[in-house]
Amino acid sequence: MWLSLHLRQLTAGLSLALSLVIVSNTQQVLNAQERTRIGPFVIELSGVLVKNGQNEQIASDRSLNPKELPSLGLGVGAGAHWYPLKIKKFTLGLGGQFLMSRGSSTPMPNLSTTVVNELWPPTVEPSIKTRFQAISPQVSFNFGGTSGWSYISGGLGKAKYSVTKDIGSRWVEEEPDVDDRWLNMINYGGGGRWFAKEHLGFNIDLRFYQISPLAANDKFLGLPRQTVVIFSVGVLFR
Repeated sequence: MWLSLHLRQLTAGLSLALSLVIVSNTQQVLNAQERTRIGPFVIELSGVLVKNGQNEQIASDRSLNPKELPSLGLGVGAGAHWYPLKIKKFTLGLGGQFLMSRGSSTPMPNLSTTVVNELWPPTVEPSIKTRFQAISPQVSFNFGGTSGWSYISGGLGKAKYSVTKDIGSRWVEEEPDVDDRWLNMINYGGGGRWFAKEHLGFNIDLRFYQISPLAANDKFLGLPRQTVVIFSVGVLFR
């Protein structure tokens, strides 16, 4: 009787100890998984540098020299990304980004044909301006852990791209019509995200936007197929 009672107590004690060990190990595994988990979501605010290029067809259609087109533009972007699923060594992400930018260049006046007069200043050459906007949904494959990860991503979206001449002087101010037609585009690229603090991080991204051609109409000139390259740097919140 005495031995049977002690055996039951010993069995109960071992069962309790084993249960505690299992719970402890399970919690450690969960904590380790949590430390390596990406996401579950991030919000980004970025400054963007846009390489428009100097397309010969765009310049020719507008009676410009390609070198007169702004080659670069500056702008801002915002995006959000959700990471719902971890698959072996990568985490699947779903999200998107909106950005807008402008570029400007002013051709040098032809001094050989310019007459300087104190009462009537020489004509100011029109500034050439580019405007670019894009809405880019993205599917991403992310590699790393919660404190930092790299990614590659891509998706289908919409973009606006326009080239205008702005005439501005002390006598004339004219705002030209801006082509606001949406174009189909494919975006792809990659980058990295790092978190120095739990809820605040840093992001860099290099992305290519392949924009489909657009036919001319009664109001606007057409646009050829082109690729716009965008480099962005920003802050992250989660």
